[in-house]
Formats: sequence, C-alpha cells, structure tokens
Amino acid sequence: MVVRAAAWSMLWWQALLLAGTMAVPLVHQAPPASFSQVFCSEYPWLCGDKIDCRNSAGEAPSTEEVMQEKLRLWHQVVETPGQPNERSWCFANPIYWDLVVKECVAKGDLKTSAQVQFRYSVLNHPLDELDASYCFLWGHCQNEEVTSRTTREEAIEMCNQIFPEPNSWQSVGFSAAPTNISMVVSPRHVDSYTHFNTSDQVESFVKLACAQGNYHCDVVYCKETYCQTEYYRQKYQHLSPKPR
Repeated sequence: MVVRAAAWSMLWWQALLLAGTMAVPLVHQAPPASFSQVFCSEYPWLCGDKIDCRNSAGEAPSTEEVMQEKLRLWHQVVETPGQPNERSWCFANPIYWDLVVKECVAKGDLKTSAQVQFRYSVLNHPLDELDASYCFLWGHCQNEEVTSRTTREEAIEMCNQIFPEPNSWQSVGFSAAPTNISMVVSPRHVDSYTHFNTSDQVESFVKLACAQGNYHCDVVYCKETYCQTEYYRQKYQHLSPKPR
C-alpha cells in the first residue's frame, strides 16, 4: 500500500553527505564511500537478490533512470510476465522500506512485518483506519488460505485466481492508486480522509499488492492485527463481504 523522484534523489544525496563525513583525513585514508556503498550499508535488503535498487552497473540510478522507471511503473508495475516486480518498491514511498519491504518482501517474516506495519500505522493515524477498512472490505479477515508460511509462489497463484486475465493484477500500474506515490489522499477514494467505503475502492490496492509481491504480506498483516482488535472490528466488520 506505497515517492516522487525527488525523494529518491534526496536519499542518495543524503548518502553522499554521509560518505563525505566519513572522509576524515588520515595517514592511510581509504577512498570515500560511494553512493551505493553507503545506501547499501543502511538498507542491505534493498541491495540483495530479492530486491536490488541499484542499476545494471551496480550504482545509484541517475535522475533520468529514476524518472524513466517511475514513468513505466506508473503505467504497469509488472516487468516479467507472471512475476511480481519487487524492485518497484525502490521507487515507491520509502516509509515502507523498513516495514513490509524489509520484514516480509525481503526476509519473508510475515508476522514481524504485520506487527511493525501495524505499529507504524497506528502512530500515523488515520493510516490505521485506511488499512483496517481495506482489510475488512476485501475479506482479508475471512481469508483462511493465506498463513504466515505462505510463499511468494503460492501468493502468485492466489493472485491469478482472484484476478484472471484480461485486466489482471499484471496490468496494474501505480496510477491505479495515487496514494501509493504521494500519500496525498483523494476524497474520491475515502470517506472524510479516514477510511474506504466499498470493495471497488480497494481493488486497485489488492492488485498492486499482487504486482509488488506483498499480497500475502497484506493478508497476514490484517489477520494478525485489525481483524483481532475489537475497536476495528466494531467499526468495520460490517463492511466484510458475505461468504460465497
């Protein structure tokens, strides 16, 4: 559920400044750290096999590369047919890098991911209200198929069943859910800027979760937190879809 190119550039600029502070004159001074070295020391899970935010040369993407990739993602997240594009998180809102991206997408720890994301959302109210309404509206609280042991491959099959071709999860882009980029909530999507009202309003977020490789993360996030908390149950359980 997922920064403008300027934010990405700012992060790499901060890395440059940090690299500069490391360059203290010594007799046998090592070369200053590069952008990518500093970034990867701070976010090693974004420089690994599952997610690698660096370009093909192993360096920080240039401003032009960032803009080109964000334009492509705006129209379509999936790059390889049938496979989620976890690298798309590099160009989404960086607030999630330490949360679902680190714990679930990169490490595969769905329960820890749920708890850290829940803590963040509650502290950033009304983000918790948006997430809670999302959970109940789409039926994640009733989902018995996804568990904390659900794998990426199993989640892909689930997404294929939920959103078959045409117009499946593979065709969705960031443009389907503007809040994924800017965190500016649109009145068209929520009620008084606090929660979603219909399943149609959250469908694009579910598709994006499939496209970015965090569908199973979302379900466990819901089941471990909002679905078990009386406050959210009383407020949003009535939005749950009827059993099929």
